[in-house]
Amino acid sequence: MSPPSPPPLFAITDTPSLTRGEIHDIVTIALRNAEALVTYIDINRGPVEWTLDGNHTDYRIYKGEEPALYTRTPTSGLYCSSMEITGTLDEVVELFRTETTLHAHEHSNGVGRGFVDGVTLATLPVPVDSTMENIAIKWYLAKTAFQGLVRPRDACVVECDHAFELNGKHGWVRAFKSIQLISCPDLEATMGYIRMEDLGSGHVFIETDRPRCLQAYYISHMDLKGHTPEWLAKAAHKQICKTNLLDVDRFLRENRLSEGHWLYPEQVVPLDDRKKCFRCRAPFRFLRSKANCRKCGQVVCSHCSEAWHVQVEGVPRKMRACYVCSLKLPEMTGNGIDGWSAEMLQATVHSFSCASTPLSPSKWDFIDPHADNFGVFPKPPLPTTQC
Repeated sequence: MSPPSPPPLFAITDTPSLTRGEIHDIVTIALRNAEALVTYIDINRGPVEWTLDGNHTDYRIYKGEEPALYTRTPTSGLYCSSMEITGTLDEVVELFRTETTLHAHEHSNGVGRGFVDGVTLATLPVPVDSTMENIAIKWYLAKTAFQGLVRPRDACVVECDHAFELNGKHGWVRAFKSIQLISCPDLEATMGYIRMEDLGSGHVFIETDRPRCLQAYYISHMDLKGHTPEWLAKAAHKQICKTNLLDVDRFLRENRLSEGHWLYPEQVVPLDDRKKCFRCRAPFRFLRSKANCRKCGQVVCSHCSEAWHVQVEGVPRKMRACYVCSLKLPEMTGNGIDGWSAEMLQATVHSFSCASTPLSPSKWDFIDPHADNFGVFPKPPLPTTQC
């Protein structure tokens, strides 16, 4: 059963009534949170002590010691997932574009599918001469990791999108942190939602030495509240870290596939003409069925392809494509693999199969992200625009 819809309160289009000082305080919270997340991704020498909690084929999960500033509870936790993905910062920014409530609803069905619903309550003025791209106050209803075992959680957060440069590499961060607003009250009594506290979470992406390859991180630092058992809360934190990175990788692939053209059935290689998978060269058998990639036309196995949710001439459809084609730029698809250079093919295959690695030591060795003089980016001036 779907959770009840939010009350009419969240259908508002006017921004909450905030004073000039309140706007300044919220912008400062957003900025410092984004800065802190950037420092957290230095797994080895950053301000958080991380320990490897899970080493998987495509990603790693680390558990962090929560800073002394926060009181640890049985439902709180600090985790970080890490993986390499194929893509550019421009592709990532476009994927995360949710400036309006309409975009927020679309986002909840895409890369933000961990949300059941989301509403943009206010968009705040971005400080002049800042690399901040967006500051917004949002309410969202989270999709619980274990449906039926725990009650729905909601949150009121300030969201900050910020470009940055670290160790000569360009990066981009989307950060969240809980705030309290009179216009966004607790809904436990009326809707049954438990208001969780986001202590500082979000995605961080940074370029690597290889073209079109990003190191991606998701930091989850929140207190789920309620009476969730500690073991279940821990599992939920890890699930949040996992899905928030794997979803980004998947949706980047689906966006890429949606932009190119698809082959007609008569243009693909006949299934009976192939006994082995074009990609992995394994013979077809009962648990390794054959199908056509509708991008390159080759006969591939079920281990090397899948049916993707894509747009075909503006119509949502499920289309099968191999994993290699899901990594190609749109202009490369539909022509088989002949147009690929050996270097590009090697980089693509490596990006698909490589394990994530932490960043090398950086300049964050002895910085306290909560200190008054802390700053990766310039501090925001007091806004002159009333919101």
